[in-house]
Amino acid sequence: MLIVSRQPFNPRDASDYDDAGLNHQFDAYQRASDKALDKQLRQQAWQLIDTGRDVEQWISGMTPATAKRALEQLADIVELHRKDKYASPGIYEPTQQPVSAYDEGDYDDEPF
Repeated sequence: MLIVSRQPFNPRDASDYDDAGLNHQFDAYQRASDKALDKQLRQQAWQLIDTGRDVEQWISGMTPATAKRALEQLADIVELHRKDKYASPGIYEPTQQPVSAYDEGDYDDEPF
């Protein structure tokens, strides 16, 4: 007879199944794979914006969880484009600072 259960056979050995070191390794591996997937989806989203392809066609072959991550990356890129579109060009221009106090320039303070 085959006994199938989700619980450990002996409840006293339950601590053997909960290894903190293995859990941390698994979590680190999961974070690394999520980061790599986000990077890949972000690249694809940039290509989607640049080429003007259809978003539904892009996410049609993905699993629902991956499609959700892909749409989050696409939303971030669209937000970057919106901020870049309305950014003031004068803010990012470098200003020229006088090299020393004796250089010519308009100063508000009077000489000593």
